Amino acid sequence: MPADASGSRVDSPWAWKLPLVKHINSRGGLRFSQPVTLIAGDNGSGKSTFLESVALNLGFSVIGGRYGNSDAPKATGTEAALSWYMLCELNEPILRGYYLRSETHALMLAIDSDPKEAAGRNHLDPELDLSRRSHGESIFDVLGEHVDGKGLYIFDEPEAGLSVVRQMTLLAEIEQAVARGAQFIIATHSPILLAARQSQILEIGEDEVSFPRWEDTEAVRATREFFADPRAALDSVFGDGLHPDFAGASAAARDQDTEQTDAPYNEYR
Repeated sequence: MPADASGSRVDSPWAWKLPLVKHINSRGGLRFSQPVTLIAGDNGSGKSTFLESVALNLGFSVIGGRYGNSDAPKATGTEAALSWYMLCELNEPILRGYYLRSETHALMLAIDSDPKEAAGRNHLDPELDLSRRSHGESIFDVLGEHVDGKGLYIFDEPEAGLSVVRQMTLLAEIEQAVARGAQFIIATHSPILLAARQSQILEIGEDEVSFPRWEDTEAVRATREFFADPRAALDSVFGDGLHPDFAGASAAARDQDTEQTDAPYNEYR
């Protein structure tokens, strides 16, 4: 648990200001009633903090990995104070599980490739060194080895490092796992993963929490707006940074150095 130099626990007022935490407190809890719960929201909205606190309360390692791995640390002293106060209740014991967090994924691959751990693999070749696989390949290695039938799987932004096509493949893998009894809690920015069926979307805003339909999520609306009119989207982002040949470019943009402005660029028609 978070601690200062003396070893005493250090509380964090920041956690209590998170919209999702305030939502849970005001309603006396939050129930995960669907096979897939998708948590959306901007960076800094508290998605990862919430997932970490849930995972710790259920007995996962703070660095992630498979449920029940006795070699993985339960705490590092850096986890959010929210984990002290959250109480998670289960309808039945966890038989299998995996906590995937992008920032420690490489570390977990090293642990999974340890000879002792690799010897207990059910699907992957025990000789396979996961740390030598690409990030995208290793995500599917994890799915193939650890997401197997009934269990609880907590994924924090699993789309990181995956192409659009691979995200679609991941969506299909999640659906197949659900058909075998799996339950997922996933934090994501991906409009593709937000399309998972048999799911409930929870979106964290600046001051509130909502449960929108897929097409009403910010990720989907922003993506649609960009594809509908890329030029307008870029105008709003770059302002005077527009290429001088674009209609509406400012005099400042037109006066940029010729060497810079003559470089190839994307043109949207």
